Amino acid sequence: MDEIMSADDELNYRLHEMNMSTERPLYSRPKIQIVANDLRERTDYKSHYLPTIVSMGPIHHGNPELQIGEEYKLIWAKKYIQKAGTDSKDLHRKIVDNLATLKSFFADDVLTMASNTIGNFRSFDQKLTWMLFVDGYSLLYILDIDNDFENEETIMKLVSRDVLLLENQLPLGLLYLLANDGKNRLNLMERIIRFLKFNHVVSSGYKLLNETPTHLLDLVREMLLPNHEHKITVHQNLRRRERISNSVVRYMNIQELKSNGIRIKSSESSIIDMSFSHRWLIGELTLPEIVLDDLTISIFLNLIAYEMCPDFRNDYGISTFLAFINSLIRVPEDVKDLRLAGILFSNYGTDDELIKLFHFITTDVVSNAKSYSHLFGKINKHMANKWKTKTVRFLRYIRHPWTNFAVHATELALALAVIQTWFTVNPVKS
Repeated sequence: MDEIMSADDELNYRLHEMNMSTERPLYSRPKIQIVANDLRERTDYKSHYLPTIVSMGPIHHGNPELQIGEEYKLIWAKKYIQKAGTDSKDLHRKIVDNLATLKSFFADDVLTMASNTIGNFRSFDQKLTWMLFVDGYSLLYILDIDNDFENEETIMKLVSRDVLLLENQLPLGLLYLLANDGKNRLNLMERIIRFLKFNHVVSSGYKLLNETPTHLLDLVREMLLPNHEHKITVHQNLRRRERISNSVVRYMNIQELKSNGIRIKSSESSIIDMSFSHRWLIGELTLPEIVLDDLTISIFLNLIAYEMCPDFRNDYGISTFLAFINSLIRVPEDVKDLRLAGILFSNYGTDDELIKLFHFITTDVVSNAKSYSHLFGKINKHMANKWKTKTVRFLRYIRHPWTNFAVHATELALALAVIQTWFTVNPVKS
């Protein structure tokens, strides 16, 4: 009887726990948090989520492998304070006064983990205040490309990558606080955008639409996808007939597009805004510029991790774009065409290695193909016109008559050789 009662009590406890559970709230700007385990466990690219020189914020603070970075941060913070001529004690007091707000930008488990060790500080709040003070000022120094980085160029390349990792973010509100630039936040934002352009993270032609991004990585996403969610909403209001034609997503690589009279063109901007247009027989797919190097590969992987944060309400704009580009490149000729069109700029290995890179980056990634339904709809409509596609193929054929003649002559010679071999082995009896 006691065993039955204890089992009932345990069941009641479990049911109460279930009834008290609540859904994790979703935000348009999620907390600063750790990369999801399923992404982190992909060993070939695990290093792209980890800092190599400096930690920013509490997640990697105290890592003995980053000790040299702690020394550099103190030097850089001192240089910025001296150059700005600010009263560091007064600004430290501002962090103390705004600590509750600054803590709200970090996930609870991040703060809990960081509070397990307080070192020689009297409390975790004191430790966090000093951490944000030093990290914030050193980041302001890093972001100012007008600084004299002589003898630090190699380190600064690695640091530029470190400060754009998901687990290494600081609230931009902290930078506004320390820069003492509250009256004109655009001054600080312009410095940050210059830093991003200098490192080829984004290109020119960007106009800031939202003046309150959460952190640097959030700003990069906003710069690459300006007003993206608004565009999705607009395209979801298509007429019913258009929605039906757009519902079928047909993926084709660049060689297939070319064979159907669709050529690719560069938008000459890194802003992810693809479009399709056509003139008589020829369709034109406009794609943004893509720079691929060690820095931008890390940024893309961290942007995907950012979009996959469980508390982030978003349309997976970066993930969907990369998945679409992956669908375009299946053979080295596809990569070559992207280069020739001024779309892909890369120093990353061979064309085959680039294909494998895109395939790996987009494996098991959440994407939202519906966000490009308007684009697929226009391509499908172009493809559905058989007269156009057959005419284009015929014109491609007659543009290279000698090449086609050589191919057919080779095929004929091969067929005759097979026939001759067969009769040699099996002679006709008289």
